[in-house]
Parts: sequence; structure tokens; C-alpha cells
Amino acid sequence: GGMNEEDTPFYFESFVEDAPLILDRIQRLSEVKNRKPAVYKEINQVLEKYQEQSHLLDPHIDAITEPLLIYVKQCMASPAPEDLSFLHDVLLILWTLIKVRGPKTMVNHLTNEVADLEPCLQWLELYSQSGANSVNVPWESRYVMLLWLSQLVRVPFNLSYIDARVEGQPSLAQRLIRLAQQTLADTGSTRDMAAFLLARLLTRPGLLAETTFFVKE
Repeated sequence: GGMNEEDTPFYFESFVEDAPLILDRIQRLSEVKNRKPAVYKEINQVLEKYQEQSHLLDPHIDAITEPLLIYVKQCMASPAPEDLSFLHDVLLILWTLIKVRGPKTMVNHLTNEVADLEPCLQWLELYSQSGANSVNVPWESRYVMLLWLSQLVRVPFNLSYIDARVEGQPSLAQRLIRLAQQTLADTGSTRDMAAFLLARLLTRPGLLAETTFFVKE
């Protein structure tokens, strides 16, 4: 006869059974927010089960990441401690997904809307490892935000068109390069993400025309 499930405890045929559970929990995160830490743990544990067969997640990745990124967008501009705490919980789920599926695959599943570029950059500038605000920011949160920024910098617009800067302030391109350069001084995984961000920035068509930053350095 065929093997029964007890014989193959570490092999999953698909993610289909776990998907509704995960999606239901994610949809309800905004209700539980910071009151039920067990929910986040449950989501992360289910995702981690697929470490060895992470391709099974592929058909479901967009359905998982889209609501999570909506939460990120809602919270990243808020200085309220409860929003920051919720943001880190949500980013940790995204980090688990990236850890299981790999950043090179996951980056393509992160949304790429031009309106998110500056808020994401601003958040990373505020919570950079060397900054005063970084004390309570887990490196996983910064890692995910750097990966998302690496996707956002691929927007098909000249950065100067979407730059809301005041005269005399550094340009969007200069700020992006500065953030990536500063983050290269990090210890650990965020440094790898800074290198990835820089590589994606520098392969942007016309970036050198958008900034004279390198000439001055």
C-alpha cells in the first residue's frame, strides 16, 4: 500500500491546508494587534515548517505579503509606540517568509508603488543602526524594510520627478545612496541587504545623471 502520513512527517505535498489558516490569521491581525502575541508565533511557526520545501509557498506568497504590506504602510508613518510594536510584529512575519523563501525570490513579491518610496526611505533613515532611534528596532525589521526599498527603487520614473525635497536638501537619489552606504557599515545581515540595495540602485538607468553625489565623494 501507499505510505501513510506517519511515515513521512517532514514532507508536505502542498501548502494548501495551511494557507487558509495563515490568511485568516493575517486578515485578523489588525484586530488583535499587540494583544495576542501567540498569533504571530503561530504564523511564523507554520511558515518555518516549509523551510525545506519553500517552493510550496509560491502560489500563496502574494496573498500573504499584500495584507502584511498594507499594515506596514499604515504603521510606518506613526510614531505611536503601539503602532511601532505592531509594525515590528508584522515585519517579523515578512522576515520569516524571506528567511524561508529567500530574499531574491521574495523581493519580486513586494509591492512597487511609487508613493511608498519616500516613506520607506524616511523610516530607514530614522531607524538606521547608527541613529539614536535604533535602540528598540530589531534588525529583522530593518532588513525587511531594506529589501522592500530595494524593490521600490526600481520604480520606472526618474527619481527627480517624485522628489518632494526642499531646495538645498539632498536629492532622493543622494539620500538613497547615503542610506545604502551608511548601512554597509552595519554588522550582520542588514549589511548584505545594503549591498543588494546599492546594486539595484546603481543599475537604475540614468541614476548617475540624477545625482552628482559620486563626483563629490
